[in-house]
Amino acid sequence: AKNDLFAFTTSGIKTLNGRIFNRWGKEVYAWEGTTNYWDGTIKGKDAPDGVYFYVVNVVDVLDKTIDEKGTVTLLRGAK
Repeated sequence: AKNDLFAFTTSGIKTLNGRIFNRWGKEVYAWEGTTNYWDGTIKGKDAPDGVYFYVVNVVDVLDKTIDEKGTVTLLRGAK
């Protein structure tokens, strides 16, 4: 499988908080920590194909706060 996880490179990062929202703006997943990620599930079940929005808040080793947001498209291949 390809790109099974939605994660960020965390070199130089002290803290990371991420949230995933569906197209209606409902938060469907959240995580904390530089070793955590979204695995394409919602409450333990495969999330439907589609575009999701992410918001990530980071504090780097120099105590600079960085906010990133964007979209990620989830596509599942045939099983």
